[in-house]
Amino acid sequence: MKYVELSRKENFDSWNTMDLAELHQLQTCVDFSEYGIYQSKNVKIGLIILESYERTPFRLMKNSFKLISLSGGEAITRFSDGRISLMMFEKGECVSQNVVVPPMINDLQNIGDNLLVMALIEYKNTLSQDSGLYPSLQMETPVLSGI
Repeated sequence: MKYVELSRKENFDSWNTMDLAELHQLQTCVDFSEYGIYQSKNVKIGLIILESYERTPFRLMKNSFKLISLSGGEAITRFSDGRISLMMFEKGECVSQNVVVPPMINDLQNIGDNLLVMALIEYKNTLSQDSGLYPSLQMETPVLSGI
């Protein structure tokens, strides 16, 4: 996976007005529950399927999670602190996100020409207690080889 930070924390200059308005109008955010396909007391598994240039609304993520690319593709994610990141996945590559206090608010947008299919594994009740720290991204080796 290739990861490029397009905008730094607290920099909203490159945001479009519609995304900023959506972020500022949030009354309450929910997690990715509508993408869920399995849930237990410790883990939630979901499937995110985005057409070309489709995006998810901003969502509140309280728990650490893993995002696995089932198709390969390119995506942009915007964070409520102003950061914008570009992620380019090969099929089977994944990224782990350690969510810390405060919870993370972000969206996900497919910026490629092809369908983007991502598996989301959320680890419930794993919120870090390191108050004041920001989420950290960890790139990982492909988990799907030869598929």
